[in-house]
Amino acid sequence: MDTEFGSAIVGAVAQFLIQPIFRQFGYLFCYKKNIKDLQRQSERLEAMSNGVQRSVDLARRNLQEVAPDVEAWLIEVNKMKPEVQSEMQSVVSNSQNTEVGCLNGWCPNPKSRS
Repeated sequence: MDTEFGSAIVGAVAQFLIQPIFRQFGYLFCYKKNIKDLQRQSERLEAMSNGVQRSVDLARRNLQEVAPDVEAWLIEVNKMKPEVQSEMQSVVSNSQNTEVGCLNGWCPNPKSRS
């Protein structure tokens, strides 16, 4: 009975404390991959937005009606574009600054060890 209670407590501690800590360390060790993924998603959004805009322009030239949700999506994306671009520039410039190393060069890069 006591071991079941103890294992339940240990399981809860692992779930609520250890997993989030490891997730944060994952962000530290995989930041380059995360930045590349962010850049790729930003480029995908830009390409998708351009494609939808072309389709909307073509539909309007052919006097076809454009669905309201498509127009709303385009408006939302166009509002978001400057923010996304400024955030991307900020992230890229900050990532170049972190190339020096973690904690201003005080922590060694664990991936660089052989």
